[in-house]
Amino acid sequence: MTRDGASGEAPKARLPWGWLLVLAVLLLPLFQFGAKDTHDWGDDFAQYLSQARDISNFQLANPDDEVPNHALYGPVPKGVGFSVVIAPFWGAFGDNVQPYLLLNSTLLFLSAMLCFIFLCRSAGPLSFGPLPALLAALLFAYDRHVLQAASEIMPDLLLGCLVLVALLLMQRYDAPSRWGTVVTVGFATVVKSAGWVLYATMLLHFLLLRHHRHGPRPKLLETIGLMFLPLIIHLALVAPWLLGNAAGDAWYAHVFTGGSLPGTIMANVPAYAWTCWQFFEQELPMWMNRILVPFVLVAVITGMVRRYRSRPDAGDVLFALWMVMLLCYPYTAANDRFLVPMLPIVFRFLLNGMAWFAARVHLPSGKTVAALLALFLLAHAKGLQLYASTYDRPVPGPYSAEAKEAFAEIKQLDPEGVAIGAGRPWAVHLYTGLPVALWPVAENNGVPGKMPGLVLLCTDPKHAGIYDEQVLRTVRHEERLKPVWQNSSFVILRDNDPNP
Repeated sequence: MTRDGASGEAPKARLPWGWLLVLAVLLLPLFQFGAKDTHDWGDDFAQYLSQARDISNFQLANPDDEVPNHALYGPVPKGVGFSVVIAPFWGAFGDNVQPYLLLNSTLLFLSAMLCFIFLCRSAGPLSFGPLPALLAALLFAYDRHVLQAASEIMPDLLLGCLVLVALLLMQRYDAPSRWGTVVTVGFATVVKSAGWVLYATMLLHFLLLRHHRHGPRPKLLETIGLMFLPLIIHLALVAPWLLGNAAGDAWYAHVFTGGSLPGTIMANVPAYAWTCWQFFEQELPMWMNRILVPFVLVAVITGMVRRYRSRPDAGDVLFALWMVMLLCYPYTAANDRFLVPMLPIVFRFLLNGMAWFAARVHLPSGKTVAALLALFLLAHAKGLQLYASTYDRPVPGPYSAEAKEAFAEIKQLDPEGVAIGAGRPWAVHLYTGLPVALWPVAENNGVPGKMPGLVLLCTDPKHAGIYDEQVLRTVRHEERLKPVWQNSSFVILRDNDPNP
């Protein structure tokens, strides 16, 4: 599993510093996309910020005091490593989203630079030079799905950076690189549970490295240490949350095993096939996309097959394990975001496939691949222009004036937060400081669970994520709930019969 440096030595290709500097200049506009102060209603980001708040305050709050029925909603803790990274931002800026989004822009900048280095150092038998690698890094950084990921306070870009750092370190065989890999992978498992796939890749890499016939090999005790140190790092950061609560990783394990695995895979295959199509689809006439996208996908598949048929490296193995994980995961609402950490590997497949096609028709691979990518980047420009014209528009979310007004009213109506229910409990908790339960929830064969004293409902469809038409229809027929406050987007209802 070591294509590059198969003799046991580090890759000898020199890093093209001049090209790296050019790329850095071309990536500077990314920071403009971080200059916004709104966020959508996705509840995960609010949980990460809540954990960051607790860490910055040097206290670990009981999640039962934040979202009482969190076990029905999602894992606790979640992405502790990401919360550790953003905790200093909370201490300095609180819930102001702009610094976090500028951090995302920085992570995307670093990811694109690392993507360039990764492509230059692991081109494979068909070398294509630094220009195609630079163009591919630009396509990665300015992809609308990647930019969308950068507009949300989520750990995917941080995880993508750690993945690239680990893969670059695994291309080297000296002891400092091995221990650097271990620390990086250990932290990746704490940033997001998907980091365990990187851990599995690292294990395979070190086990095969011990049986490599050439070059320096780690001793047995060192190999054991390399395998267990990520577990120690993970437990050291997550353990404070485990007492009295289900670990986040255990929650995800239950999700994977709680349903029909064959049915999940059968549903996920077309879902991810469509996501892959959308990644390469451009703002072009349909007939042009029907030519462009199949060509790109065929090139990706060709490059993938060629790499797996020869001697796959850690990146190839990681991609295979990652896709197996995604196909078995029964959640497809954020497919594009789940694939973001794998895009540099996908671009490596693409460049290898294009280089192979060029070699078959006796064209210079570097110039041919560069020309094709330049045309693709030109086609990409219109979509990027459209995104740039809309990125700074206010997002209907928890930072909207209507939402802030509703949060302030909740704190007045129920200052102790005894019994509040909402469809986005972590967000409402974060901005009110009160315990908020997920509501509604189905219990006992679909019968609604315990009614909270106060319920926050969204009545405006533009607030995607918290607006639910079915819940509104149900509430209209619920005589116990009576409105006590309302604005243009939200209504607060009180339970008039708290002890039925």
